[in-house]
Amino acid sequence: SVFASTENLEKDLESNKKSRGEVQEKLDANSASIEELDAEISKLNAQIKEAEDEIASIQSDIEKTEEELEKVIAELDEAVKEKEEYKVVLDERLRVMYMYGDTSPLEIVFSAEDFGDLISKIDMVKVVTEYDQEIFAELEAIEKEIEAKKEDIEVKKSNLVEMKADAESKK
Repeated sequence: SVFASTENLEKDLESNKKSRGEVQEKLDANSASIEELDAEISKLNAQIKEAEDEIASIQSDIEKTEEELEKVIAELDEAVKEKEEYKVVLDERLRVMYMYGDTSPLEIVFSAEDFGDLISKIDMVKVVTEYDQEIFAELEAIEKEIEAKKEDIEVKKSNLVEMKADAESKK
């Protein structure tokens, strides 16, 4: 019976070693799973950080574009005011020209009473003609500037919409 109990003890010992081995295998498998999960979490954290950095960059671009847009809108307002001022000057010039009727610059020059008056009238006609050309040139330049500003505003607004949509999708 001592032999039987030794045999039973050896069987129990063998069974315990086998169970211990199975438990160790499960622990090793769980440890590997935990390492895989840790690696996956690290990878996802890196992706989240990258997305957050992209969102911050896009947000910075949005703020910069909004500031540029405000500046262009202010410039457009200024150009429109300048155009109105030139239109007032031009309207006044046209009113003066209408008052003089069909009087041509040559008629004004030939109406001079003496040589001094002739020089004075030639200078006046020259100044008025140059002034008229300058007003028209300024008005034309302002019109072009207004159109360019309007186009710039539309482009910036479109860019803002795209950047905001991009930031939303990243979020």
